[in-house]
Amino acid sequence: MLTEPTRETRIWAVQVASFKDSARARTLRNSLRQQSFEAFLSTVQQNDEVLYRVAVGPLLNESDAQRMRNELTMIVEQPARIMAFAN
Repeated sequence: MLTEPTRETRIWAVQVASFKDSARARTLRNSLRQQSFEAFLSTVQQNDEVLYRVAVGPLLNESDAQRMRNELTMIVEQPARIMAFAN
């Protein structure tokens, strides 16, 4: 599960994108995995629709999450965001 980070966050992930279409999310996840990233999908209910989020993690410190965000932003050519990770 991905949430907004707080001061208590101890495990992070980097959200790369979110899609209404699960196939597009799986395609991006698979592409990132082929590039050796630990990519995964999570879902979130927003209003009346489900969004499929593509993220990389977990990461055990915030500085690693920041570096990963910067790297992924360049790869996918859109801003990635740091999130708190909970399973």
